[in-house]
Amino acid sequence: MMIPQRDIDLIDGYCSGSLTDDDFSELESRLRESHELRQLLIEYRSIESAMPSALASGTTEKTQASATKKSRVIRRLKIALLTTAAGLLLLSGLYFLRPSSEPQIAIARSLTGSVRWTGPGGQVVDDVQAGRALTGGTIECLAVDSSADLDFPDGSTVSISGVSVLTISDDGHKKLHLREGNLSATVSPQPEGKPLRMLTPTAELEVLGTQFDVTAAETQTKITVNEGLVRVKRLTDGKFTDVKAEHSLVATIEAREPPVAIAMREPVSVWKANLGQDKTAGDWLPIAHALRIEIGLEVRAGELDADRAKEVYFKRLEKFEDDDGFLKAMPRRTGRKEQPLVYLISLNIPQRQAGPILLSDSSRLRVIGRSKVPQEVTFGIAAHNQDRTIKGRYGVARQVDPTFDIEIPIADLREHGRQTSAVGLEAFVFYCFVDKPGLEVTHVELVSSEE
Repeated sequence: MMIPQRDIDLIDGYCSGSLTDDDFSELESRLRESHELRQLLIEYRSIESAMPSALASGTTEKTQASATKKSRVIRRLKIALLTTAAGLLLLSGLYFLRPSSEPQIAIARSLTGSVRWTGPGGQVVDDVQAGRALTGGTIECLAVDSSADLDFPDGSTVSISGVSVLTISDDGHKKLHLREGNLSATVSPQPEGKPLRMLTPTAELEVLGTQFDVTAAETQTKITVNEGLVRVKRLTDGKFTDVKAEHSLVATIEAREPPVAIAMREPVSVWKANLGQDKTAGDWLPIAHALRIEIGLEVRAGELDADRAKEVYFKRLEKFEDDDGFLKAMPRRTGRKEQPLVYLISLNIPQRQAGPILLSDSSRLRVIGRSKVPQEVTFGIAAHNQDRTIKGRYGVARQVDPTFDIEIPIADLREHGRQTSAVGLEAFVFYCFVDKPGLEVTHVELVSSEE
């Protein structure tokens, strides 16, 4: 049977990535009709895939042989029939083999933990492999021990870690959207008039070439510039601030004061969480709301007279600060569907005092909270060294009672699967999780006898 020249042209265009949408639709239709054409496509693709490896090895003879074989396949007049099962398999996977019209933006160089990629057309990959070419899309670190390093063609690198969500695109200049989480970037000098632009829930960054770190949450973004200059626009009021090397800025959802970059200070060993602002995982309930619920339950149970409810509410409220409340651990899968579900609380450590939080031998993690039942809680901190060449999650399990106030020496925290200590590293995330619901945290603090 003769293979029409049009079919050969369609397959050649498919393998070279030059088909239009109409051409691709025509090829799909022809493949459904012709076993011979499906066989030709399989042979052609196998030759195409062999040629780059031959070129890389420098073996000219192999390259020429592959090209000759390719030419013979194109000219073939009779093709062996595919089995029905193989033909159907090819058709079912045709959509995923379709060459993407989207340009390659970055390469996933190094991945740890559970990482998800959502590409063009909403195609989801739950087990991203190192070396994967990324077009425009979204990469997510799904667990506190996840991280992903991306390399861009111009030499720029971007790393995200912890529970983080980053969307990348490129329409002539790079665009990043960090919806939540932690990012570190080293940006090569960008073309004139085409800076890298980065968006978070509360800020927009313009970068020409620099090294900087970002921690983003719903209500605030912390930007720390280590080299170069980053222009930051606070989205609440549109005000700009230039952040130079060794300075940091916190852009909050509130615009009570002008945004001001602060010079980085010497490392400190203490930190107190603002649960409402710093949370990245967990359900935040302000104290005013929590007290209303508590008093309402007492009224319905007959423990408190309704006429006195308002008086009791304000009297109890006086005992608390405006930022008081509690975080309730919420269900979160640590990765793919077959992996366990945990109840997680996670907080960014934004270093509001503009100095890195250094973990020392005398550092202790203090956590106050409640649990519906006595159970084992894993407490931990994500940390890295100054130049980000070392980063990891360091945790320890502790049994807690229904009400607890626990202090854990930082020296007791160990990296998962290893015995490496967090002492000497800089903290950037706090987390705790349990296997059962009912965990609530009201206070998190890093204390040290050195301070």
